[in-house]
Amino acid sequence: MRLAVLGILTIIFVLCVTGLATVLTLAAIMAGMGDEAAAVVLRYLGLGIGAILLVDVTVLFLYLVFLVATTELFLSRAGDAQKMSSDQAELPESAKEDLPGADWEEVEG
Repeated sequence: MRLAVLGILTIIFVLCVTGLATVLTLAAIMAGMGDEAAAVVLRYLGLGIGAILLVDVTVLFLYLVFLVATTELFLSRAGDAQKMSSDQAELPESAKEDLPGADWEEVEG
């Protein structure tokens, strides 16, 4: 799910960049041909695409920060859980009795 959202945001980014380049190129061509009205309309269309691009880049950046933060949190919790289980396995018998709420069974073998 996370990669799908990231893919959608990236596709929107690429489409906005290519659309903006196309519209501004057409506006320059129209202005060069002498049709100022069409050039102005295309520039305003480019302004709208640029606004969408700005919002998309902001959301993409914040989503990447969210992904990094949640991944770091997950990895730190997994590391803490692994460390805690290995620490308890290495405790001597006297320390096991001191753990609060610990019900240790002694296995004779």
